[in-house]
Amino acid sequence: RLTRINAQPGAGASTLLKCIARELANRKIPTIVLDQGGNTAFNAIEKLANLVGRPMVVVADIEDISADEVSGLVTRCGPAQYPVVIVTW
Repeated sequence: RLTRINAQPGAGASTLLKCIARELANRKIPTIVLDQGGNTAFNAIEKLANLVGRPMVVVADIEDISADEVSGLVTRCGPAQYPVVIVTW
């Protein structure tokens, strides 16, 4: 599942989602926050997925993420059914 949040800079979307991600992690729900795209970030998702062996939440807080990067992120997470939240500004 993909949720995309578009917000104006300074609106607080990144701060809110990082707080939510921290709360999920505190509740032992595997969560990863990405602040960059590309293969390095996608590989981090796969590494964490292999470690935890269960669904996790992926929050991508990436300025100017391209449509190709969104597609790549969803493709990598989709088969494993990870919820994906993408914040852009």
